[in-house]
Amino acid sequence: MALGKTALFYRKNPASYKKKLAKANSHPVWGEQTAKRKKKRVESARERRKAKRDGKNIEGKHCDHRTKSFKSQYDNTSAPEKSRRRGSKRNKRTFGKALKKAMR
Repeated sequence: MALGKTALFYRKNPASYKKKLAKANSHPVWGEQTAKRKKKRVESARERRKAKRDGKNIEGKHCDHRTKSFKSQYDNTSAPEKSRRRGSKRNKRTFGKALKKAMR
């Protein structure tokens, strides 16, 4: 089986590979973030129990920690890339004369 582009790059550039490993090792391990995650789980469970007690329909929704409200799972966990948002330099579209010129 042939090596992929990334593997070939790191074979040719050992300095880059060392840099990559150093960065990978500097990131916190999931287990180290447990206290933060645990706090959020407790908070979310508390909000869900309260909402059920109040008679709200929260099926298929997640608690948003920032607004303390319930959103659909999709809205709560997904956000467009910064480059895809309105106003981004990368997201400029050509209109009018520029579009006609580009179509020639």
